[in-house]
Amino acid sequence: MDMNSQSLDKRNKTIQKLIIKIIPALQKNGFSSLKMDDAAKYMDISKATMYKYFASKDEIIEAVVGRYVAYISDMVKDWSLADHLSYVKSFDKVFQQSLLMAAYLSDIFLQELGSLYPHLYDRLSNEVELRNEQVREFFNRGMENDVFQRLNSVILLIQMDTMLRKMIDPKLLMLHHLSLKQALSDYYEVMRHQIIKSEFINLEYSSEMDLFLNQMVQKLSRQ
Repeated sequence: MDMNSQSLDKRNKTIQKLIIKIIPALQKNGFSSLKMDDAAKYMDISKATMYKYFASKDEIIEAVVGRYVAYISDMVKDWSLADHLSYVKSFDKVFQQSLLMAAYLSDIFLQELGSLYPHLYDRLSNEVELRNEQVREFFNRGMENDVFQRLNSVILLIQMDTMLRKMIDPKLLMLHHLSLKQALSDYYEVMRHQIIKSEFINLEYSSEMDLFLNQMVQKLSRQ
Protein backbone atom coordinates (compact mmCIF):
# COMPACT_ATOMS: atom_id res chain seq x y z
CA MET A 1 0.00 0.00 0.00
CA ASP A 2 1.51 3.35 -1.02
CA MET A 3 1.48 6.49 1.11
CA ASN A 4 -1.58 7.97 -0.61
CA SER A 5 -3.55 4.78 -0.08
CA GLN A 6 -2.49 4.62 3.57
CA SER A 7 -3.51 8.24 4.09
CA LEU A 8 -6.91 7.65 2.45
CA ASP A 9 -7.48 4.50 4.47
CA LYS A 10 -6.64 6.33 7.70
CA ARG A 11 -9.00 9.16 6.76
CA ASN A 12 -11.85 6.76 5.99
CA LYS A 13 -11.36 4.97 9.31
CA THR A 14 -11.47 8.29 11.15
CA ILE A 15 -14.66 9.28 9.34
CA GLN A 16 -16.30 6.01 10.33
CA LYS A 17 -15.32 6.53 13.98
CA LEU A 18 -16.81 10.01 13.94
CA ILE A 19 -20.00 8.78 12.28
CA ILE A 20 -20.43 6.10 14.96
CA LYS A 21 -20.29 8.80 17.63
CA ILE A 22 -22.98 10.98 16.08
CA ILE A 23 -25.42 8.22 15.07
CA PRO A 24 -27.12 7.91 18.51
CA ALA A 25 -27.99 11.63 18.49
CA LEU A 26 -29.41 11.47 14.96
CA GLN A 27 -31.34 8.35 15.81
CA LYS A 28 -32.91 9.97 18.87
CA ASN A 29 -33.37 13.58 17.77
CA GLY A 30 -33.28 13.54 13.99
CA PHE A 31 -31.14 16.05 12.17
CA SER A 32 -33.36 18.79 10.73
CA SER A 33 -32.24 21.23 13.45
CA LEU A 34 -28.69 19.87 13.77
CA LYS A 35 -26.04 22.60 13.81
CA MET A 36 -22.41 22.00 12.96
CA ASP A 37 -21.47 23.10 16.49
CA ASP A 38 -23.70 20.33 17.82
CA ALA A 39 -22.25 17.82 15.37
CA ALA A 40 -18.72 18.57 16.57
CA LYS A 41 -19.86 18.16 20.16
CA TYR A 42 -21.41 14.77 19.45
CA MET A 43 -18.26 13.68 17.63
CA ASP A 44 -16.16 14.91 20.58
CA ILE A 45 -13.84 16.98 18.40
CA SER A 46 -13.31 20.66 17.70
CA LYS A 47 -15.33 22.30 14.95
CA ALA A 48 -12.11 23.04 13.06
CA THR A 49 -11.13 19.37 13.15
CA MET A 50 -14.59 18.30 12.05
CA TYR A 51 -14.40 20.52 8.97
CA LYS A 52 -11.33 18.57 7.88
CA TYR A 53 -13.63 15.58 7.36
CA PHE A 54 -17.07 17.08 6.69
CA ALA A 55 -17.61 20.32 4.79
CA SER A 56 -21.31 20.46 5.62
CA LYS A 57 -24.18 18.74 7.39
CA ASP A 58 -25.12 17.21 4.04
CA GLU A 59 -21.82 15.33 3.99
CA ILE A 60 -22.43 14.05 7.52
CA ILE A 61 -25.87 12.70 6.65
CA GLU A 62 -24.56 11.17 3.43
CA ALA A 63 -21.80 9.40 5.38
CA VAL A 64 -24.31 8.11 7.95
CA VAL A 65 -26.57 6.72 5.23
CA GLY A 66 -23.56 5.21 3.49
CA ARG A 67 -22.63 3.37 6.68
CA TYR A 68 -26.19 2.10 7.11
CA VAL A 69 -26.33 0.90 3.50
CA ALA A 70 -23.01 -0.94 3.79
CA TYR A 71 -24.06 -2.59 7.04
CA ILE A 72 -27.46 -3.71 5.76
CA SER A 73 -25.98 -5.09 2.53
CA ASP A 74 -23.77 -7.41 4.60
CA MET A 75 -26.56 -8.72 6.79
CA VAL A 76 -27.64 -11.86 4.97
CA LYS A 77 -24.96 -12.51 2.39
CA ASP A 78 -23.88 -15.95 3.55
CA TRP A 79 -26.51 -18.04 5.31
CA SER A 80 -25.88 -21.76 5.42
CA LEU A 81 -29.24 -23.52 5.70
CA ALA A 82 -28.20 -27.15 5.69
CA ASP A 83 -30.39 -28.62 8.45
CA HIS A 84 -33.11 -27.87 11.00
CA LEU A 85 -30.68 -26.41 13.52
CA SER A 86 -29.26 -23.97 10.97
CA TYR A 87 -32.75 -22.51 10.42
CA VAL A 88 -33.25 -22.06 14.15
CA LYS A 89 -29.87 -20.36 14.51
CA SER A 90 -30.53 -18.14 11.51
CA PHE A 91 -33.83 -17.06 13.02
CA ASP A 92 -31.80 -15.56 15.87
CA LYS A 93 -29.78 -13.58 13.31
CA VAL A 94 -32.97 -12.25 11.74
CA PHE A 95 -34.30 -11.16 15.14
CA GLN A 96 -31.02 -9.43 16.01
CA GLN A 97 -30.88 -7.66 12.65
CA SER A 98 -34.48 -6.52 12.97
CA LEU A 99 -33.83 -5.09 16.42
CA LEU A 100 -30.76 -3.21 15.19
CA MET A 101 -32.69 -1.77 12.27
CA ALA A 102 -35.61 -0.74 14.49
CA ALA A 103 -33.20 0.98 16.87
CA TYR A 104 -30.93 2.79 14.44
CA LEU A 105 -33.38 3.49 11.61
CA SER A 106 -35.68 5.37 13.95
CA ASP A 107 -38.97 6.83 12.78
CA ILE A 108 -37.76 10.41 13.19
CA PHE A 109 -34.55 9.71 11.26
CA LEU A 110 -36.43 8.08 8.37
CA GLN A 111 -39.10 10.78 8.26
CA GLU A 112 -36.57 13.60 8.07
CA LEU A 113 -34.41 11.72 5.61
CA GLY A 114 -37.39 11.25 3.30
CA SER A 115 -38.35 14.90 3.58
CA LEU A 116 -34.92 16.54 3.34
CA TYR A 117 -32.80 14.02 1.43
CA PRO A 118 -35.16 11.97 -0.75
CA HIS A 119 -32.31 10.58 -2.89
CA LEU A 120 -30.58 9.22 0.23
CA TYR A 121 -33.89 7.92 1.54
CA ASP A 122 -34.45 6.02 -1.70
CA ARG A 123 -30.94 4.58 -1.56
CA LEU A 124 -31.44 3.38 2.01
CA SER A 125 -34.97 2.11 1.35
CA ASN A 126 -33.79 0.06 -1.62
CA GLU A 127 -31.14 -1.63 0.52
CA VAL A 128 -33.65 -2.32 3.28
CA GLU A 129 -36.06 -3.86 0.78
CA LEU A 130 -33.34 -6.12 -0.64
CA ARG A 131 -32.62 -7.35 2.87
CA ASN A 132 -36.33 -7.84 3.56
CA GLU A 133 -36.73 -9.86 0.36
CA GLN A 134 -33.96 -12.18 1.54
CA VAL A 135 -35.58 -12.55 4.97
CA ARG A 136 -38.98 -13.32 3.44
CA GLU A 137 -37.30 -15.96 1.29
CA PHE A 138 -35.63 -17.37 4.42
CA PHE A 139 -39.00 -17.65 6.18
CA ASN A 140 -40.57 -19.30 3.13
CA ARG A 141 -37.74 -21.83 2.83
CA GLY A 142 -38.11 -22.64 6.52
CA MET A 143 -41.81 -23.30 5.96
CA GLU A 144 -41.12 -25.48 2.91
CA ASN A 145 -38.67 -27.51 4.98
CA ASP A 146 -41.24 -27.87 7.80
CA VAL A 147 -39.11 -26.04 10.37
CA PHE A 148 -41.33 -22.96 10.51
CA GLN A 149 -45.08 -22.63 10.88
CA ARG A 150 -47.02 -21.93 7.69
CA LEU A 151 -47.52 -18.18 7.99
CA ASN A 152 -47.47 -15.12 5.75
CA SER A 153 -43.81 -14.10 5.56
CA VAL A 154 -44.70 -10.52 4.61
CA ILE A 155 -46.87 -10.15 7.71
CA LEU A 156 -44.16 -11.73 9.89
CA LEU A 157 -41.62 -9.15 8.77
CA ILE A 158 -44.02 -6.23 9.23
CA GLN A 159 -45.01 -7.54 12.65
CA MET A 160 -41.43 -7.92 13.83
CA ASP A 161 -40.41 -4.44 12.72
CA THR A 162 -43.52 -2.80 14.18
CA MET A 163 -43.37 -4.63 17.49
CA LEU A 164 -39.66 -4.07 18.02
CA ARG A 165 -40.14 -0.34 17.47
CA LYS A 166 -42.84 -0.48 20.14
CA MET A 167 -40.68 -2.54 22.51
CA ILE A 168 -37.91 0.09 22.56
CA ASP A 169 -40.26 3.02 23.17
CA PRO A 170 -39.57 4.22 26.77
CA LYS A 171 -43.07 5.69 27.12
CA LEU A 172 -44.73 2.41 26.21
CA LEU A 173 -42.48 0.48 28.58
CA MET A 174 -43.30 2.82 31.45
CA LEU A 175 -47.00 2.62 30.69
CA HIS A 176 -46.95 -1.17 30.98
CA HIS A 177 -44.36 -1.34 33.79
CA LEU A 178 -41.88 -3.27 31.68
CA SER A 179 -38.11 -3.10 31.64
CA LEU A 180 -36.45 -2.92 28.24
CA LYS A 181 -34.66 -6.24 28.79
CA GLN A 182 -37.86 -7.98 29.86
CA ALA A 183 -39.80 -6.64 26.87
CA LEU A 184 -37.15 -7.70 24.35
CA SER A 185 -36.54 -11.11 25.92
CA ASP A 186 -40.23 -11.91 26.17
CA TYR A 187 -40.95 -10.76 22.63
CA TYR A 188 -38.07 -12.90 21.35
CA GLU A 189 -39.69 -15.91 23.04
CA VAL A 190 -43.08 -15.00 21.56
CA MET A 191 -41.59 -14.88 18.06
CA ARG A 192 -39.72 -18.18 18.51
CA HIS A 193 -42.91 -19.98 19.53
CA GLN A 194 -44.95 -18.27 16.83
CA ILE A 195 -42.58 -19.12 13.98
CA ILE A 196 -40.59 -22.26 14.90
CA LYS A 197 -42.44 -25.56 15.03
CA SER A 198 -42.70 -27.09 18.49
CA GLU A 199 -40.49 -30.10 17.68
CA PHE A 200 -37.59 -27.77 16.87
CA ILE A 201 -38.13 -25.06 19.47
CA ASN A 202 -35.62 -26.60 21.90
CA LEU A 203 -32.94 -27.42 19.34
CA GLU A 204 -31.07 -24.27 20.23
CA TYR A 205 -31.33 -21.66 22.93
CA SER A 206 -28.37 -19.43 22.38
CA SER A 207 -26.67 -17.68 25.28
CA GLU A 208 -25.40 -15.35 22.56
CA MET A 209 -28.92 -13.92 22.24
CA ASP A 210 -29.00 -13.07 25.93
CA LEU A 211 -25.61 -11.39 25.61
CA PHE A 212 -26.77 -9.50 22.51
CA LEU A 213 -29.93 -8.26 24.25
CA ASN A 214 -27.92 -7.12 27.27
CA GLN A 215 -25.61 -5.16 24.98
CA MET A 216 -28.55 -3.57 23.16
CA VAL A 217 -30.20 -2.63 26.46
CA GLN A 218 -27.00 -0.91 27.58
CA LYS A 219 -26.69 1.01 24.30
CA LEU A 220 -30.34 2.07 24.18
CA SER A 221 -30.39 3.01 27.87
CA ARG A 222 -27.47 5.41 27.41
CA GLN A 223 -29.26 7.40 24.74
